[in-house]
Amino acid sequence: MGLKGACGILRVPFCFPCCSLLTCSRHGWGGGLKAWDGDQQRYPRRKDVAIELAWNLITREFAGPAERLTVTVYAGDDEAFELSRKITGLPESRILRIDGADNFWSMGNTGPCGPCAEIFYDHGEDIPGGPPGSPDSEGDRFVEIWNLVFMQYDRLSADERVDLPRHGAGTHRRGAAGG
Repeated sequence: MGLKGACGILRVPFCFPCCSLLTCSRHGWGGGLKAWDGDQQRYPRRKDVAIELAWNLITREFAGPAERLTVTVYAGDDEAFELSRKITGLPESRILRIDGADNFWSMGNTGPCGPCAEIFYDHGEDIPGGPPGSPDSEGDRFVEIWNLVFMQYDRLSADERVDLPRHGAGTHRRGAAGG
């Protein structure tokens, strides 16, 4: 993401305790709650837990205003859509389904992969840009502040993927260190 991408984070009018978040990651990217491999016993593996932890952290602990937040989910992930609606209380119009690589994470051409969900902060109508997934999404109005990755598949080839035997969920802050 680099410094340019972090500029949007710096304009969000509530506090991210960056230092403490960055130190809790053993993985060297982002700061947040991880649920990969050896961390399975201590961190969330289920979508509902990951979504609830991220939402509560932003809206309760960081005092982020829910009325300024928008959630995106992978277009084909009905479970994440329903859980986001239930947990956040946001109207369906503020939970956007996005297709393509922006909301589907993978390690590469093969290996673990899965759908993503993201939380965006809306700076307001006076800032240029449209909602995530829209033709105007490159503007600065909406900035991604949190990302959730739901590791549930193993990509065997470009055309084939299978369910992982154990699903994982990772959630982290977006910003200069979070990329």
